[in-house]
Amino acid sequence: MIWRDYESEAELFAEAIALNSHHGRNITPHDRILCVMKGRKFGLDEGRIAWALNVTVEKVERLVENLTV
Repeated sequence: MIWRDYESEAELFAEAIALNSHHGRNITPHDRILCVMKGRKFGLDEGRIAWALNVTVEKVERLVENLTV
C-alpha cells in the first residue's frame, strides 16, 4: 500500500480516476460522463478531467455537450 496526501478531495478524485482509467477494463462512456459530472462538481477543469481519463480535452468537451442536449 502506498500512502498519499492530497491538497483537496478534487485532487484525490482526479488521481483515483487516473489510476483506474490507465489499466484494466476500459471505462464505459457512461462512467466517463459520471466522472466528468463529478469532476466538475469538485471544480476540476476540462484539462484536469481529460488528464485523469486519459483522453483529449476535446473528448471531454464533447461529453459535456452531450450532457446539455
